[in-house]
Amino acid sequence: MGEIQSQNYRISSDSQIKIIQTQIDEKLKKASLFSSQSPKVLDVKLRGQIIRQYFNQPTMMAHSYQDKVPYQALEDYEETEYVQVYENGIPKTIPKKVRKTRQVTKYKNELKTHRYRAVKHNESLQMSLVSSANPGVEFKTGYSKDKINNFVTHDENLPQIGLTPKEPQFLVVSDWLQEHYSAMTTEFINRLRSVTADQFCQAVKGERDTSAVAENYSRCAELEPSNPAAIAWFTSTFGMPRAEILKTLEKSIL
Repeated sequence: MGEIQSQNYRISSDSQIKIIQTQIDEKLKKASLFSSQSPKVLDVKLRGQIIRQYFNQPTMMAHSYQDKVPYQALEDYEETEYVQVYENGIPKTIPKKVRKTRQVTKYKNELKTHRYRAVKHNESLQMSLVSSANPGVEFKTGYSKDKINNFVTHDENLPQIGLTPKEPQFLVVSDWLQEHYSAMTTEFINRLRSVTADQFCQAVKGERDTSAVAENYSRCAELEPSNPAAIAWFTSTFGMPRAEILKTLEKSIL
């Protein structure tokens, strides 16, 4: 299918790309474009590159948090004291409310900043691919995607102020590749299906070889079921449209 170059990726990148290319091959084979019995050969080429850029930079970070700070304050309070009085010349002790002032410890919220060492990470992925095929006429389809991933790591462990260590959050490159190879393949197959259907449906005109006619009409109808020429050929050849033939075969198998 061609070559895909990788730059600044991991050591396993080439094997990963080969695995995905094999999956693309399988996906193309299941796309109903050709069958293993067909004499026609579809040459599909895939070229491009995968680039992973990465760099990091030590930095100082600042973490803001609220802290309760103690301070001394005066507060008024009421206290009961007992005093001696004379009533009819007789001493008597009675309670008396007295207001006093005392020093107490209070707390207030204060915004603080904790500075710490960290590392800024910058990661980017770029995919640039060109797929081509020649089902009678050559065409090319381009596909490109990129992804930027920035994150910070550090070892500070101060849960009391809401600061805990940050681990690396690198992209799972194989997952990203799988996602976009799949999207590229789907886009390419849809385009290939349209071009191939046009080729098969146009090729039936002027064909004299019975096997070639059957091949072309069959593929034309498979890729473009609503094509009037294919519908007419199946109806005149088999006495019913292709869709009805498939239903009959399905019932006989069941």
